[in-house]
Amino acid sequence: MDALLITAAILIVALSAILRRALGAPSKFIRAAASGNISLARDMIERGENPNKIDKKGRSPLLAAVENGRIEMVRFLMGRGANANITSVYGETPLMRAIVSDQEDMVKELLLHGADTGARSVDGEAAIHIAAELGRDDFVGMLLARGAEPDCRDNDGWTPLMCAALSGAGDVAKALLTRGVNVNAKDDFGSTPLHAAAEGGSAEMVSLLLKAGANPLEKDSHGRPPFMIAEEAGEEEAAGLLRSAGGAN
Repeated sequence: MDALLITAAILIVALSAILRRALGAPSKFIRAAASGNISLARDMIERGENPNKIDKKGRSPLLAAVENGRIEMVRFLMGRGANANITSVYGETPLMRAIVSDQEDMVKELLLHGADTGARSVDGEAAIHIAAELGRDDFVGMLLARGAEPDCRDNDGWTPLMCAALSGAGDVAKALLTRGVNVNAKDDFGSTPLHAAAEGGSAEMVSLLLKAGANPLEKDSHGRPPFMIAEEAGEEEAAGLLRSAGGAN
């Protein structure tokens, strides 16, 4: 057993070294930002370091600070000219990273410093898509208050309501419906929020969308109405609601 543990440890060390070489070690500035070392970051900026410099792997001091929850460092960097909308190689902004990591104060701070609610990732997602997927009606409310488009679409034509419907996030869906979003919007494959709710299996979401005017007869590009999606997913309660609403006609 000892020999196996030693072998496993050696493999872990070797794999870690390979990963470090593949990713490249983060710069001294990025390490300072990630650890919250404001003194070192200040010294580096005074010596000419650019707070918006992005390394070969798309890492920046501000993104590192956000990822690690260093809100004082974030304030310091933005006070020294860091771009609140700088992006990773995947097009993720600091605001998106803060939402994903469930940092409410960080989200507020970034919005206060002009974070763009309409910025898109490489998948075309805006911050409001991510907040809707996660069921964070508080974040959705903050984003809407700062001008986020409630009916925006990602690269597949998905709207925030579709994201909320799939996740069964009722409070998010209600907030979006209050803003007048299209309850029968179709993505690039002909699916509507009701199709997403059927797939997600939330009977409460299905009921909410039907009451808001969702059409149970709409078919996706494969000719399937929402009740068929629910049946295929094994979501009998949702399928029953859709059948009762006339969706099986």
